[in-house]
Amino acid sequence: MKKERKKEWMDFSVTGRKKEKARVMAQPYRIGPGNKEGAEEYRISLNGCWDFMLAEGEGIPEPAAWGKITVPGVWQLQGWGKPPIYLAHSFPEGVETSPEKIPYIDPAVNETGIYRKKFSVPPGWKNREIYLVFESAKSDLTVYVNGREAGYSKGSMLPAEFRITSCLQEGGNEIIAAVRKYTDASYLENQDMWVLSGIYRDVYLQAEARVHVRDFHLDSELSEDYTRAECRLTAEVINRDMTVRRVTVEGWLEDGDECLKLGEREESLQPGECRTVVLEGTVNRPGLWSAQTPYLYSLHAALWMEDGSCEEKTVFYGFRKIEIKDGVFYVNGRKVKLKGVNRHDFDGDTGWAIAPERYEEDVRIMKRHHINAVRTSHYPDGAYFYELCDRYGLYVMDECNLETHGVRSVLPGDKEEFRPVLQDRLERMIVRDRNHPCVILWSLGNEAGKGENFRWMYDACKKLDPSRPVHYEGDKRKECSDFLSAMYYPTEIMKQMAAGQDIDVEGVVGLAEGIRMKKEEYIGRPILLCEYAHCMENSLGNFQEYWDIFERCDQMTGGFIWDFTDQAIHGKKGEWLYGGDFGEGKTNGYFCANGLTGADRSLHPAILQVKKTYQNFRIGRKDNGRIVIRNENCFADESIYELRWSVMRDGSITEEGILPFSLAPETEDEWEIPYEKERMQEGEFILTVSLCRKNDCLWAQKGEEEAFEQFILPFGNAKNSRRRNTAEASGQITDVRREGKKELFTGKAAGKWKIAFDRETGWMTELDYGDGNLLCSPMKAEYYRAKTDNDRGIINFGRQELLERLGDEAMVNRLFAPDILAGAAEKGHLEQFELWEEDGWRKVRVSFINPLFEGPLSFLYTIHADGTVEVEHKGTPKTDLYRFGMRLELPGCYDGIRWYGRGPEESYCDRKGGIRLGLYERRVSEMEHRYMRPQENGNHCDVRFVEIREKQGSGIRIEDGNRDFIRKPRPDVPDADSKEAVWDGMNFSVHTYSQEALDKAEHIHELSDSGHIHLHVDAKVCGVGGDLPGIALLKEGYKIRKKEEQEQRFVLRRLS
Repeated sequence: MKKERKKEWMDFSVTGRKKEKARVMAQPYRIGPGNKEGAEEYRISLNGCWDFMLAEGEGIPEPAAWGKITVPGVWQLQGWGKPPIYLAHSFPEGVETSPEKIPYIDPAVNETGIYRKKFSVPPGWKNREIYLVFESAKSDLTVYVNGREAGYSKGSMLPAEFRITSCLQEGGNEIIAAVRKYTDASYLENQDMWVLSGIYRDVYLQAEARVHVRDFHLDSELSEDYTRAECRLTAEVINRDMTVRRVTVEGWLEDGDECLKLGEREESLQPGECRTVVLEGTVNRPGLWSAQTPYLYSLHAALWMEDGSCEEKTVFYGFRKIEIKDGVFYVNGRKVKLKGVNRHDFDGDTGWAIAPERYEEDVRIMKRHHINAVRTSHYPDGAYFYELCDRYGLYVMDECNLETHGVRSVLPGDKEEFRPVLQDRLERMIVRDRNHPCVILWSLGNEAGKGENFRWMYDACKKLDPSRPVHYEGDKRKECSDFLSAMYYPTEIMKQMAAGQDIDVEGVVGLAEGIRMKKEEYIGRPILLCEYAHCMENSLGNFQEYWDIFERCDQMTGGFIWDFTDQAIHGKKGEWLYGGDFGEGKTNGYFCANGLTGADRSLHPAILQVKKTYQNFRIGRKDNGRIVIRNENCFADESIYELRWSVMRDGSITEEGILPFSLAPETEDEWEIPYEKERMQEGEFILTVSLCRKNDCLWAQKGEEEAFEQFILPFGNAKNSRRRNTAEASGQITDVRREGKKELFTGKAAGKWKIAFDRETGWMTELDYGDGNLLCSPMKAEYYRAKTDNDRGIINFGRQELLERLGDEAMVNRLFAPDILAGAAEKGHLEQFELWEEDGWRKVRVSFINPLFEGPLSFLYTIHADGTVEVEHKGTPKTDLYRFGMRLELPGCYDGIRWYGRGPEESYCDRKGGIRLGLYERRVSEMEHRYMRPQENGNHCDVRFVEIREKQGSGIRIEDGNRDFIRKPRPDVPDADSKEAVWDGMNFSVHTYSQEALDKAEHIHELSDSGHIHLHVDAKVCGVGGDLPGIALLKEGYKIRKKEEQEQRFVLRRLS
């Protein structure tokens, strides 16, 4: 029986047909004989409006009725076809994952997009070879020109180039391009991202001379003292002419006006011959490229023709040396830490089609927040991104387009039949990108399992480019990776590795494997977290703790945060959408939102912690008051900064100045700050020290802050100042009486005031300072918060997936049950309500028996003559709490907020270092942060007081009463700065919607203004966590721990 021929789009051995070999994608120029005016360019963009039609199934039908589509772009976001699908680690329905059936894709789920474009070839391109380039198309690409097949390609994230000279005709020409949604390549491209389809990077025509430089790259070896570079320019020259051609091959570098010749050679090429030419030269005292000093040359490769004309190609090039010595990572002889982030090529409006302006915006955001490295997760990015990284200075881990996440136990493993496709993907990446100095690491892929294919890929990588280290996380053998790479190792494991210990950590059945590793497996190799600090919306807690470890251990090379931007899709009505919002069936929902920025590149607050932790200066204060600064830059010129300082008294600046600053890289020195100590008598005094840029640069303006630190000075007496204000309050309590179930207190002090408690519920129900009751509902205790994604924990994976993983429906039902802390204050009953007089004040003690607390849950209210209320709230929880505090609901007109504490952005006890102490003023509408999926947001910690007022100025002021007795160092990080406290003041948040509405909403556009102001005042709010994907894993020091007495004290007074 005749064996059925495999379809090429379902045949792993097929990577393309008539597709040009990989090469550097440099643009050609021609300089004519004696031409002094400039060069002719030979590239035409075909981007723009194309004709389009969509067919169901996997075949390529005859074109019928045409619509319109924009190229570059994905068809799902332009109103075509089945809806987009978001999956984090599995395959869409219809893609078979049974090992014995791979590859098989149900034709019913497939689609084929047919593109058409008319074009003309310029007259000046006559007698040249014409190439058609598609920089990316997914999942495969079949191209016809004037009805003739030009070629076929698979491999969606790198250029497909076809020579179309013989297909062209005089006058108008037509391209037909067919793109399938799914092919066998889909099994190799199972990354955590939306399933989108189309031609989503640039399309262009390129004209080459009959004899031209097809490819070229420069290898350079720096001397031990980095003062000399031995250069080897390798050029591939091809003769497409019908006759023998004699040419001179020349290479040189340009550094401004200086030309550094690399050599030249005369060559005689037979018709059809392709020859490799090597030119060697030496560059003395080269400028060195690094992320801090991105020194670039222009690299030229040219052919001089018999008629005196020149065909030339140019790319940027930088000299730098990447080394690993004794398990430590070096750039140009200096130890370098990779302060990195993972980045998807994604835009909320255009999907994988990224505009040049968006690429540049991303790079500028990274540079301004001290990110020095980016992992192209998990495929090569568009070519322009690398040019920007060269120019701005970013280290790049360039990652091969290989991820078999959902079938990684099967593919590619040890199967030799996969080596041609692995070779094709790896080689095309390296050849395209090897001239870029920004590329310092090659990565073999992501989450594609383990096996001999990765040893083979490692060797193939070293043969293609021995100058760069190789990375792979999935197979930790030394034969597969120059790094010991890991994902989401919590800080406890990193401490063990820094200490050189064996690792033995249990996993979670059905969710995560255990980690068992002998120290011999990682000692002698750099340790790199290719993914860490999972920033799933309100996340990135305890980020500083990682770097407390990294900075003490040279072997710790750093890590790449997951990840840079949310993968949310902008809806037609302006809303932000995620998996499941398109009725697409199987999905991982909101797991697409893990960014330091929103999909529109609005900054999430967590990026400020990144900026603070990643800053390249360490600023401390010695016991003698002098400031000590260490410059951790390896290469940057220290003269570009100036030192600015200021002193605040209770949040207001009283002194400031600028000091001369000069500090060589990798050194430290001390400065005396000339503030006047004798003026610091009463109040809290905070010194802020900043290093700011003297001049503009590519990504920052003059005066922009590069690093800062704040210090609470040991002068003044904030505590006595606050207590004296309370003790000296004047006024008179005029009446205390019971009205039904209400206990009413009235008095006079700059007007009448009234306070009432409900004797049946125990809560304060009225607070009236002459403008009506400020409480729209009783002031109650609160121990819950609208859950963050991390608070939700493993239910983020969804009910169906957990059922599949855990196989226990009862367990899954328990996981999805309502949280016991929701409405916790209402779950008890009133045990005691008593009041008495003491020193002219009235006291009310209320006690509850609550099943979530051990013993009584007590509240003590002290009412002063002027209507001021001191509140003490105590209890010992039986379970860890989200918060320990009180909630108030005020009329909507009280929408002005002023506070002294951390701000203006939100902060949490495990993510507050990048948010500075100060005095801030905002409207309530400005106090939230809008994450893609609504959740806890807008908390402010280390707050000394908060005022809330209406337009005429009346309102209330709440002052912290806890700070004096709970200030203590971070208990789970004993080597952290002892001056930083986990709880150093109260917390507050304020919104125009209730916590219940926030917790219920699944999309931010579902939230609306309730007409009231919802204020939370807390002694403590637990951390947000973030070591693991979608799981808080809070450190002990950032929990509100069960079986420990919790106490809240605050003072509530009239705002005059």
